[in-house]
Amino acid sequence: MIYGDPEYYKRFGFLPAENCGIKSSAGMYAAALQACELSHGALNEISGKFVEGDIYERDEREVAEFGKQFPEKVKCHTPTQDRFAEVLKMVHE
Repeated sequence: MIYGDPEYYKRFGFLPAENCGIKSSAGMYAAALQACELSHGALNEISGKFVEGDIYERDEREVAEFGKQFPEKVKCHTPTQDRFAEVLKMVHE
C-alpha cells in the first residue's frame, strides 16, 4: 500500500486500492491510495480500511527540535508537489 500519484505508480504494478475494496482510514476511497500484489491473487477477496501506523503521528515541536541538529535546508517547490496535492483531494465514498 502506498499513497502516491496513480499515473506514476501504475508503472510499478500498483492499482487503485478502490479496485480491491480498500478505503482510507477515514472510510473514503482515495485516488492516491494504491495497492500492489506481491504475489498473484494476494488481494483477492480483500476489503476494509488501510490504517497508517502510529509512526506517522508526530509532534511538530519535537520534529523542529530534532531538525536543529542538521544544517539549514533550502525549501523548494516542485510541480509534482502540486500534482500530489490535487490527487489527495480526489476522494469519494
